[in-house]
Amino acid sequence: MDLLPFESALKLVLNSVNRTTALERLPLELAVGRILAEDVKATFNYPIFDNSAMDGFALKSGDTKNATPENPVVLEIAGEISAGEFCENPLEEGKAYKIFTGAPLPPGADAVIEIEKVEVEGNKVYIKEPVKSGSNVRKAGSYAKLGEVIAQKGEELTPGKIGVLASFGIGYVLTYSRPKVAIVSTGSELREPCHPLLKPGQIYNSNSYALTTAVNQNGGLATNLGSVEDDYQTP
Repeated sequence: MDLLPFESALKLVLNSVNRTTALERLPLELAVGRILAEDVKATFNYPIFDNSAMDGFALKSGDTKNATPENPVVLEIAGEISAGEFCENPLEEGKAYKIFTGAPLPPGADAVIEIEKVEVEGNKVYIKEPVKSGSNVRKAGSYAKLGEVIAQKGEELTPGKIGVLASFGIGYVLTYSRPKVAIVSTGSELREPCHPLLKPGQIYNSNSYALTTAVNQNGGLATNLGSVEDDYQTP
């Protein structure tokens, strides 16, 4: 009996399989591991606004150009901005806002210095080094701009990617349906788990279970049909 080479068998199988075209629109929490059926685009610039990447003080970088450890620049603390708040008052020269990670920068501020690098006494903050414009600032649209593709057709949806989509307010995605795969093992010596081995030479059918779980783990929908006896007359 001539055995079919692996490459020929693989080609035969792939040529016999139709690529799935069925689609499903799923909520994000049920879409992990699925394959996107269309590009997903940013629904707005992200971040929406300039915001602080650190806990610290929002300031005008120009106010700090002469700061040194021996001769620190002293700025008045004008207020405090937490994440979820928005300050409409423009930042004045010689002043700074205490700011928390994710909070929007006040108008006029162009940098943030980390809280670990300053000293605070009352309503004064002491800056001991120059701060560059843009330091510790996440600029609006720096991650993605409106209309930019943030997830591509054919991409697998990982937990991380789902988190990205959720940050754009996207709650549902169009995915390909899971391909259905039937698993059959061949061998007259095979017995199913939980059944006794009846005679010498028999073994348990392990391949069907390994392949079934492998298909399910990789996004398919497998059905384990068990095993069939060898029949060398089957074409």
